[in-house]
Amino acid sequence: MTAVAESNDVGSILVKVQDELHRLKEQLASTSAPDASSTTILDLRGLESAINKTEKGIRAHAEQVLHVANNQVLTLPLVQQSTRIVGDSGDPTAGNIQSKSRLPRAARARHLIGGGLNLSPGQKARKAWEGKLLGNPTGGVAREFLRDEYGVALPAVRAGRETQAPTKKFVSGTTVEPLAVLPKQNRRDAQLTPPPIREDDTKKGILSLIERGLIPPAAELSLNPSPVKNKPAMMHSPSAKHARQCISDSTAVGANLTGIKVDPERASSPSKTPESRLQSRQRSATPTIREASVQRLVLSTASSSAMSKNTRLLTPVTFETPIQQPQPPNPTPATSHSVGQRITIQHGVTVTSSPEYKTFKLSNAFQWGSIVTILRQVEDLLKAYCIPVAFVDGEKLVDLSMEYELEQRPSREELLNCMINHKDIRKLMKAPGRRFRGYDGHHVAATRVQAQYRMYRDRKKYLAYRKQKWAASVIAMTWIMQLRKRILRTQLKAKRAAQLERFRQRATELRHNWHKLCKSRRVVVHIPSRAHPEDVRDHLKHFSLMENLQIGRLCDIRDPLVDVVYVSPVKLNDDMRQYFAKLMGMCEESQLDGKKQEGRAVDERFHFVVPERVDSFEGHNMCLSTLLMYSPLAVQRIRNLVAGRPGFIVPGLQSKYDDVGVADMLDLPCLAAEPDVARPYSLKSGARRIFVSSQVGMPPCEFDIYSEQQLLECLSSLVANNLQVKRWIFKIDEEFESRGMAYCDVTDHLRCYSWVMKECQRYEEKWSKKWAQATALDRIIAELPGILEKHTVILNKRVYPNWTKFFTVLKRGGVIEAAPPCDSHHVTSLTVDMMIDPTGNITLMSTGDQIHDSPYHCYGVSVPQSSIDPVQLQKASTDIAKAARTRGLLGYITIDFVTFIDPQTMSQQLWAVDLGIGYSESLAMSRLFGCVTGGQFDFSSGLFEIPVERQMREFEEHEQRRREEHREWEGELISMKLPCPVRFAVLSCRLVHTNLSVIQYSVFFRMCKAHSIGFDMQEKTGTVFTLVDSSIRSHLGMICLGEGLQTAIRMFSRNLSVIHQEISSPDMPGRNNFKNAALELDKILGITEDNKAFDSQLTNDQH
Repeated sequence: MTAVAESNDVGSILVKVQDELHRLKEQLASTSAPDASSTTILDLRGLESAINKTEKGIRAHAEQVLHVANNQVLTLPLVQQSTRIVGDSGDPTAGNIQSKSRLPRAARARHLIGGGLNLSPGQKARKAWEGKLLGNPTGGVAREFLRDEYGVALPAVRAGRETQAPTKKFVSGTTVEPLAVLPKQNRRDAQLTPPPIREDDTKKGILSLIERGLIPPAAELSLNPSPVKNKPAMMHSPSAKHARQCISDSTAVGANLTGIKVDPERASSPSKTPESRLQSRQRSATPTIREASVQRLVLSTASSSAMSKNTRLLTPVTFETPIQQPQPPNPTPATSHSVGQRITIQHGVTVTSSPEYKTFKLSNAFQWGSIVTILRQVEDLLKAYCIPVAFVDGEKLVDLSMEYELEQRPSREELLNCMINHKDIRKLMKAPGRRFRGYDGHHVAATRVQAQYRMYRDRKKYLAYRKQKWAASVIAMTWIMQLRKRILRTQLKAKRAAQLERFRQRATELRHNWHKLCKSRRVVVHIPSRAHPEDVRDHLKHFSLMENLQIGRLCDIRDPLVDVVYVSPVKLNDDMRQYFAKLMGMCEESQLDGKKQEGRAVDERFHFVVPERVDSFEGHNMCLSTLLMYSPLAVQRIRNLVAGRPGFIVPGLQSKYDDVGVADMLDLPCLAAEPDVARPYSLKSGARRIFVSSQVGMPPCEFDIYSEQQLLECLSSLVANNLQVKRWIFKIDEEFESRGMAYCDVTDHLRCYSWVMKECQRYEEKWSKKWAQATALDRIIAELPGILEKHTVILNKRVYPNWTKFFTVLKRGGVIEAAPPCDSHHVTSLTVDMMIDPTGNITLMSTGDQIHDSPYHCYGVSVPQSSIDPVQLQKASTDIAKAARTRGLLGYITIDFVTFIDPQTMSQQLWAVDLGIGYSESLAMSRLFGCVTGGQFDFSSGLFEIPVERQMREFEEHEQRRREEHREWEGELISMKLPCPVRFAVLSCRLVHTNLSVIQYSVFFRMCKAHSIGFDMQEKTGTVFTLVDSSIRSHLGMICLGEGLQTAIRMFSRNLSVIHQEISSPDMPGRNNFKNAALELDKILGITEDNKAFDSQLTNDQH
């Protein structure tokens, strides 16, 4: 109805325009006089007002006209301003109106509409051409149309003289000059010089030159300047991608609208509510074919007259036009396939009205059933995730339908791969909660909530069940492990009991057959194991080297009936094996009375066996007997070497079970007591029990200390009873040598010491009573904790950095003993090695004076001892050995003594201070000393004597020869020297110098030879070395032999100095104990010289 009303309004306006034109026609007719001389002026103002009025009416309803006229945007013809036409006479007697022609209603409507949508392109061109003709006021068509339709006769217009265009003359032929090409001879022979390139040819371009052959195709060209220039690209903001372009109200009519991006939702009428917008979107089929809302486009038009000086701007005209979807372009061979195979799906519904869908359906009619099935699955997927629009690739859809023609269903990924915009769809599907916005989302959400709750409930039950099951499994496994441990303990206990029983049986057989065994050929297996407690072994560096210091055990081959198997804790290279073979050869040559093993080489009588598990337990410091248990190949080799011959094992410090196990595996007896018997007496407190039972001299001491209160009470009692003792020594039971020792000069720091001395003098003989010492003990106990904390000196700071740490270990068991009450320079430590054979016989093996490089740390021994009467020393040692024998000890033991001059009685005292169970390092070096010299100890005289029968025979033969030749005996007697049967030696196996590791043993021996460091086989004097390790080579053993003690000490000190100077420099001295040992030897040398001078003076006084 609105369109009809608007059409009636336009019609009424056109009728009024027609009336006005008739009135103007009458006025023009009345004013036209037949007299040509009349000069009546036309009423141009009336004509102009009528035209303006017509323009306003048309302009007011132009938008409605356009809306009715098939939604076509047309530009109204411009109305030119009327002008006066001046005659030839120059007077404005006649005038005419120049304006655009007005068409009749039907023609005008058709002209404004511009033809329907059904007009062909030719008809549209024809209409446009007619419009141009009618718009030309000087043309005859427009003048005739106004005259016929409206009766308006326009005045004649004098046409200007037209310039005749010159006629064109066509000339045939080429318009360019011929271009030069590569000559024929150059094309045949590429080695010829190419012709020069002219300047005109270069203007044609490089491509032209290459095509004509003037530039070879393989030529490398460089353009300067380069035709391609780099320029930074403009990067648009991501937010500008979705920015909507605004159309200015001042856009001119006829502007190009193809680049305008129209938002149909934004362009809708403002009066619409959000509900109506939502309904309109739901009714639309696709975004591309949805009926667009009307946009308001403000277009401004302007017209100007070339003939008029004044220009009038017309009022902007507003049009309302719907934005239609542009028609798809005509398919071309390149694009018809891709466009026709795209299917649009909006909100889960396929757009079946699109031409693409119809074309796709017709082209795939034969397999449309399977395609529809896959298409329905795609629609269900898009509905489920509320995908607004999707474009399906028809080709991929067809391929997928052919693949899943049967009952199988394609996966989601396969369906998404059919989408053209699958990336955007995947992003939407991954958005949280997207599934619940789609089809049946409420039901899916409720199902998901219920499933989550059921999962939570069931998982909670499952976790509780799993926890209970885990607890039950832990309990069950713990119970099973406990049962297995109990069974294993029972089995181990039974196995160890059986091993111990067989150990005792073999020990009994060894005791019964000992005398017979000593007279027959036998095999001695040496295992230098040191089974210290694990917490002690863990803090020891180079533990395997410490065990290998007893490599002198090889000298048991001195007995021609003995073969030695030495189990080495370190790997030995060929150099070490060859060295010890030569050393044992020297031992064989030094035997008495030619007692050599005939028919067998010396290297066949001793063997090295290295357990294969030596390097398998790095960082654990396992003792050698434990490693041997885990080395079946080494055990088997020892069995093969024994080969059924009688023999026995000489262990070191025994472990609780491993040595018994090794003896059981080898089926050999041990020359040692049972581990459970020997272990308690290897402790410091156990040794004091033996000393007490043997009734030998020992320092005032207390042992078995297990608490701080006991320590303070015992120490205060010892101080009160021995006020003359200044220094007290603390020893840990499980430690060895000086490693677990500390000392404190208590009386020097005791503030009540002078008062206690007065009390002692006051009570005199009653001072030993407890009641007399009560007050003194309380005062001493009160001061002891602070004195011990501040003034205790710990010998091994690396293991025990302070008193607190030391006392923590001391509480496990320890000893407090007094130091000799004299200057430390007048105190001598002695070492005595003894053996208790299985029959109970006690043999004194060696004696020696200890050499210390630091307080209470022994690094060497001078053999034999010369500090005390040997008879007194032998008696004390024998008493201790008998006490040990009564407690079941067997094998080798080592006893440490100290001797000094008592300042009160001025008599020499001998105290037993320590006891070691097992083969010692000093015994091994002493056996080597005896082996290379062929001598033995005379304990009654305290000397080490070597055989001199051969030297004496040589001396007597030489004397008899001189007598026969009647030579003067006195002259020869002065030059001859009687052989000396006594030898002294300084031996040590604990020499350490880190610079020794940088040279090989062969270089080291050549260096010693250059400095006359060696051994004289004839005189039985010189130096002998023992090699400990072939990899680190920082440890070394050395024996220096001389006819006197001073000679041996000087030789030892000189050797240390020479070796240190050769392998060290001021910049690299290395870590060593050579300097301290040399200083200590110088002190000993001075003491021996003083003693020798004192003895000579005493002898002279007696004479």
